[in-house]
Amino acid sequence: MYRFKKVLVGLGNNQQDAEILKYAGWISRMAKSQKMILFHAVEGPDTFSCLPSEYTECFLPPEPVSREKLEQFVRESLDGHPEMVKECRVVEGDPFVEMVREIRREDIDLVILGRKTGKDSNRNLPLKMARKAPCSVWVIPEGAEGSVAHILAPVDFSAHSRDALEIGLSIA
Repeated sequence: MYRFKKVLVGLGNNQQDAEILKYAGWISRMAKSQKMILFHAVEGPDTFSCLPSEYTECFLPPEPVSREKLEQFVRESLDGHPEMVKECRVVEGDPFVEMVREIRREDIDLVILGRKTGKDSNRNLPLKMARKAPCSVWVIPEGAEGSVAHILAPVDFSAHSRDALEIGLSIA
């Protein structure tokens, strides 16, 4: 599979990250990826700046993961292509905006994201990314087992359909 030389992996600092890294390692070995950016964006502290000061402590943002902690987690969990360059990036800002900025800056070929299930999950990021990203997007549902048993490639006889078929065939 020749297409996925530069891969961006969106991590959420949660239990699903291990599943996402399993898939990311598998894809990078299969595609012989050259570079993988492991990316975590956290909303900035100004999200609730419009609140009166006595209420701000009720809405503190989650503690951001440090780059060192992310690097350690990646070293322990990612079994990717041995010659691949791995970079960990932790940024502050809107996850969608920051991820798209990174995709364009690095000319990314594939984005790998997790999708949580349940009513308190954030399904918007993977959906927005699939619609707006200028590259392929691989969405991994929560609880995925780390293997591909069935491949579905929708066809509408366009160039994008041909690309989806080629990728599906190379994975198979």
